[in-house]
Amino acid sequence: MELDGSLSSLESATSQKSLSGAELIQHVSKMVKDKQRAELIILELMKEYSFSFPDLKELLRDNNLEISFSRVKYKDIAPTIGLNLAVEGKDIPTCPMFQVRITNKPFRKILEDIQAFIYQYRPLEDQDVEEARSRFLSA
Repeated sequence: MELDGSLSSLESATSQKSLSGAELIQHVSKMVKDKQRAELIILELMKEYSFSFPDLKELLRDNNLEISFSRVKYKDIAPTIGLNLAVEGKDIPTCPMFQVRITNKPFRKILEDIQAFIYQYRPLEDQDVEEARSRFLSA
């Protein structure tokens, strides 16, 4: 996942503490040393500071850090987006879906495809990794 300017709205939504360029470089150095936790370090920074996401993106690129939030576990990201860990995703907002009339043949094919994805990726509520969840939903 790329960090881009669209995340700048999060900048103002975080705390009032601002992270200077020099301080941001120090945190990127921590990420370079601990690549396995780089995404978690970014999440921690987002909770505590406001900073320039374009600057962070450039620093990550300069240090050859490939950031992918698909490696972040639900337990790490849920509190950041206002979800309660105890209810295991049941508090994720839904969107209305309106009734559609389709014939039986395509409907059966859709159900078969959904069943195949459930076998391949497990039911949505059992998925631990965001990448698997997003693949399931994109199918």
